[in-house]
Formats: sequence, structure tokens, C-alpha cells
Amino acid sequence: MKRVFFIGISALLFAVLLSACGKHRKVVYEEYHKFDSLVWKRFDNQIFKVSNLKKGVAYDVYFEFRHLPEYPYKKFFCTIAIFQPDGNLRAQEYTMWLKKSGVWVSDCMGDLCDFSYRIKKRFQINQEGTYTFNIENRMPKSVLPGVIEVGLLIKESPPRKKHPKNE
Repeated sequence: MKRVFFIGISALLFAVLLSACGKHRKVVYEEYHKFDSLVWKRFDNQIFKVSNLKKGVAYDVYFEFRHLPEYPYKKFFCTIAIFQPDGNLRAQEYTMWLKKSGVWVSDCMGDLCDFSYRIKKRFQINQEGTYTFNIENRMPKSVLPGVIEVGLLIKESPPRKKHPKNE
């Protein structure tokens, strides 16, 4: 009985320490768009509208891609355009490797695989208002099978580490 109690207390203390020491950052936006037919059509752009970003705060922005283990390709091509509140546009093309050397880079468990790709590190806004993220499927086929959902995740960036000056 003492042993079971000791193991339980140890596990609880470990969990508390892990959560206190972890690099958990505040999630400021998280949204997913599900494909009921498990197919993402070529010209079906996914739009995410984000209005709670603040000036002076750095954000890490992630593209989230949930797919079946039977997804037929090693990589995924997309263009992600960010429209600022004043209408200015920033766009970038991405090639995301989902499989390397025959092994999924995605975190696969059972019937689904989760892939997360940071598209912006320490992203800072210069104006408050609604930012629109437009994700365009750029795969060469008209339909992309095996896609469960795509999403956008935005977290506050960790504070920069201060480096001591060389004296």
C-alpha cells in the first residue's frame, strides 16, 4: 500500500514540475477547418481571420495539417498569404516535407497523423485590426486525398534570451 501511495505522489509531483518548468506559451488563436470528404480541392482556399493580435508582442505562427497515414505524397505545397488590416499583402510559398526517408515526420497515432509547421517566428504586427490568413493548396492534382483538416495556431513567442556582453 505504501508503495502505491509513493508512486502516486511521485507521479503527481513529476506532473506538477513538468508543467511548471515547461515552455508552455499562451495560445492566442487556434482554428481548424475540417474536410468531411477527406479531400482538399485544389482551389478551396482556407481562410482564417485573426483579430486579437497586439502591437509589441511577438508571435509564432503554425500551419497545422492533419492527414491519414495513407496520404499519398511525401510533401505538401502551399502558398500562405497574410492580408493586413490596411489591405497590404505578404505571401510566401512553402514546401513541407511530411515524410523523409520513408518515415512520417508527422506525429502519427492510429488513423491520423498531425503535422505542425512554423510559418512565422517572432511575427510582429505593425497595426491592430483583423489579419486574414489565406492558405492555398498548391498541389498539382485537382483533389488532395487523405486530408482530415488544416488549421492555424498562433502562440506568443518565448522571450528572447539576453546574452551577457563580452567584457
